[in-house]
Amino acid sequence: MFVVESEVLVALEGQAALETAFSNRLHGVDAVDGFMGLEVWHDRKDGCRFVMVTRWDSRDSYRAYMRSPANRISHARVPKGEHAPRPGRYSEYELVGR
Repeated sequence: MFVVESEVLVALEGQAALETAFSNRLHGVDAVDGFMGLEVWHDRKDGCRFVMVTRWDSRDSYRAYMRSPANRISHARVPKGEHAPRPGRYSEYELVGR
């Protein structure tokens, strides 16, 4: 399994719009070959921080999605403007045990 962790940072004024975007996501990635799941976490101590975790069957599946039209459509819906979210930390992991 291949896991991607993406931190998203947003001003307090942009939190509601970002939560709405995640709650009303298109689910376009759900049917992509190799996609295994998505979770979005809102940091309870740092309300400006969200963490998005996706699971894939391989790095190649993830990379193919990142180059896909479905990914471009999904990211086009990210709130824009003064309080728009911005990327934070990004990490990739390979599952080595359970």
